[in-house]
Amino acid sequence: MHPSYSLAERVSHISYLLEKGLNEYRYTIRLCLLSALSGGSIYLLNAPDVVKEFITQQLKLVFLHARVFEYSMSQSSLPATLVDQDRNFYSGMGKNLSQSEIVFFDNIWSANPKYLNYLIAAIDKKYYRNGTTKDNIPIRLFAVASRELPDDKNAFNPLYERLLMRLWGNNMRDINITQLTFVNRPNGNDNSIPIELQVTDEEYLQWQRDISLIFLPNNIFELIFKLRNRFKNMTMASDRQWRKATHLLQASAFFCGRNAIAAIDLILLKECMWHDIQSLNFIQQQLNILMTTEAWNQKNMLTCLDSIAQSHIESQKQNNNTGLSIIYTYSAGNNTFHYCLPKEVDTLILTLLLKNSLIFNNIEIMFITLDYYELKHWLERGGDIRGKLNGAGNPQSLKMKINIDLHLVLYNEIMQNTQLLLLSGNMTRERKQQLEKLNKEWKKQYASFHKQQKSFFIHHDWLSIIRSSIKDVGIRIQQVYWGDYSFYCSQILRTF
Repeated sequence: MHPSYSLAERVSHISYLLEKGLNEYRYTIRLCLLSALSGGSIYLLNAPDVVKEFITQQLKLVFLHARVFEYSMSQSSLPATLVDQDRNFYSGMGKNLSQSEIVFFDNIWSANPKYLNYLIAAIDKKYYRNGTTKDNIPIRLFAVASRELPDDKNAFNPLYERLLMRLWGNNMRDINITQLTFVNRPNGNDNSIPIELQVTDEEYLQWQRDISLIFLPNNIFELIFKLRNRFKNMTMASDRQWRKATHLLQASAFFCGRNAIAAIDLILLKECMWHDIQSLNFIQQQLNILMTTEAWNQKNMLTCLDSIAQSHIESQKQNNNTGLSIIYTYSAGNNTFHYCLPKEVDTLILTLLLKNSLIFNNIEIMFITLDYYELKHWLERGGDIRGKLNGAGNPQSLKMKINIDLHLVLYNEIMQNTQLLLLSGNMTRERKQQLEKLNKEWKKQYASFHKQQKSFFIHHDWLSIIRSSIKDVGIRIQQVYWGDYSFYCSQILRTF
């Protein structure tokens, strides 16, 4: 290992070298790499030839000493007729497998199901029964491919269940990468990875021991438990699959330089638990919900924020002095009278409820939001003032006046009018402390995500979705902090 590389940097650099010329398949390559480095198994459904060639020709270059066994199955396939990458025939399949670190079977479901059972021990126990003897296999990746799912799931289930990572062809290519890098790919005899980056046998074995020591925090275990309950009736995943999947999550954390499984690693479960396209879509949907509502405490933070905002709103509703009273004052300096806002109004965004709703452009408007400084300027100098109707869209020009009681009155296009009532942003000290504590929790969760997003096994689309969900919580907190309650107004007005 090169002394200047950390493990995460080393794995990332290896992946970068493997991805050259295959940019649109970068995440598929990374998942194959993760599976190989953790001693896993992988099933490719309707995979393009370029991905198969990567496994049989390029993936071995990750290791200092690695051999590939590949074979395309057919109805006539028998254990004694299988051959290795050089098409050398042997008297028994075991002799070939026992010398191979990477094993790949194409058209896997074309073979007679009873012969596939010979391969189960290769996945589970890392040995192959060759006649009366057991040959140990230095297998690091067991990969199979097919054009379609098995017709007879009962017959093929023992093997299918043991294939942990499952990649579907339609999801392998990153359609967002439109400009491909065309370079000459090295052939199977070339070594495109520097020797100092390649994985030795000793390193590989040590890593397997280290992976098993990666910690599973209680909060992550609870998330996994929730997913397992949600998947239970759809995925038919066995205890064996969940144990292997947890090992994969440990490997993801380990090769990203962490000592514990993090929420971001759970996204890999979408590649492990499905058995058909319907269950794949279901798992992705459930993971999306978990990642955007629970994994970084988004739902709990919003619930806490709702409680703070609603309690403040209730206290405002019980206050009879909700009308926005304008102060008419005399300025001795220039001998003039002018209007100004009361001192207790100090929030940047003012939410003003309409005492009676008005129709603007055929839409019922129940509240408006105004910028504090725009309203202050309008009171002092008059002119145009702009605000958001129902707190949505772009600010629009509004017609407002101050009545004889020094209250603000809003007019619509046909000069119907109503008084504006102030929803004050001034909170009690206790609520402000609760809000500040919540903001600290949000910063903690966002910082946690910022560290975890460096995981290069996770597709950038997932990172964008999660980042947006966490930022949305932060925006809501800031809105309430600065007195913008427009999000809650629809709930307020139902009971006002």
